[in-house]
Amino acid sequence: MSKQYSKPYFPRPSPVDIQFEEKADFAQFNGESIVEWNIDGMLEYQIRTIAKYMLMYASAAKLKGNKDEAIAKAIITGFTGQLQGWWDFYLKETAREKILKAVRIDPTSNETKSDAVNTLIYTIMAHFVGANELLSNRTTEQLINLQCPTLSYFYWYRQTFMAIVMTRKDCNEDFWKEKFLSGLPKAFAERMRNKLKAKYNNNIPYSQLEYGDLAAEVIAEGINFCNDLKLKRQFELERQGNREILGNFCEQIGYQPIDYPKKETKDWKKKRKKDYHPKEKFKRKEKTSSNEKLKVSKGKGKRKNIVICWRCGQVGHYANRCKVKKKLGQSIINTSIIIKTKFSQMLCSRKINYHTIEKGSW
Repeated sequence: MSKQYSKPYFPRPSPVDIQFEEKADFAQFNGESIVEWNIDGMLEYQIRTIAKYMLMYASAAKLKGNKDEAIAKAIITGFTGQLQGWWDFYLKETAREKILKAVRIDPTSNETKSDAVNTLIYTIMAHFVGANELLSNRTTEQLINLQCPTLSYFYWYRQTFMAIVMTRKDCNEDFWKEKFLSGLPKAFAERMRNKLKAKYNNNIPYSQLEYGDLAAEVIAEGINFCNDLKLKRQFELERQGNREILGNFCEQIGYQPIDYPKKETKDWKKKRKKDYHPKEKFKRKEKTSSNEKLKVSKGKGKRKNIVICWRCGQVGHYANRCKVKKKLGQSIINTSIIIKTKFSQMLCSRKINYHTIEKGSW
């Protein structure tokens, strides 16, 4: 069994000042208990809803036999947050006393009756929402800019439009009903206008149509549009299937074959001069693995040149790796050492002889 949702969820979130998703369950009041009233973080539309709840609470309390001033005091007792600070610190004692002692004259009996609840709610709206004319100007801009990009957002569009337009005094005017249709996707809005014109003799009587009637017409036309697309798609599939089913059956029974229309293909090749030669397309060389390269190189390798050492004349090594070179180098070192020793001995013997000659001369 599918889960039943009690709150509306749309493809896109509702506007910040409306917020259907954040709305609690339906309010119920017994008129006997104290109710908390808090407007922290709320915008104009939500504050108006709280004010309406206060009137509901007051009506339930009056049915229990409570007086108007006592009901107003009970409402004030439930103030929290901004409302509590507004009543305790912002309003002066004379203003608070004026609200609680407010009276009105009953037009039927000309009697004075307490009007504390209505005065309290009116004062709250004046301080936290402002003049109704300013709110009306803001909602005008919101309704003009409100658009339904696709029919997937129709239910979001309808709920948002109705929530805003019903806060205005001129919500029953024809131009707002016409705006409800013009906010739909352009092609579908034109389709809706044509349908309504055909239904009402080329003139749409917006004054006789309600918002619910327009929404129902949109839903019905959307269903028809969806069915038309499905039928069109089905016809295309059946048309393709009929070609396969028939085959060459017509030729076999003596009828001419069915010539199906072929798609025209345009030759986009430009005519060029004869001297022009088109450039060849660049082709990358296919990559080969390292193993394949080794295999190819083994089969098609060139013959190696014969290596001969120029020192010893033997085959198979270069002169820098020749052993004869090492032997020659060692013998040269040995001979150089012998020569150095002999040369040093000769020098020493000459020095000795030189000294002996000098002594003899003296």
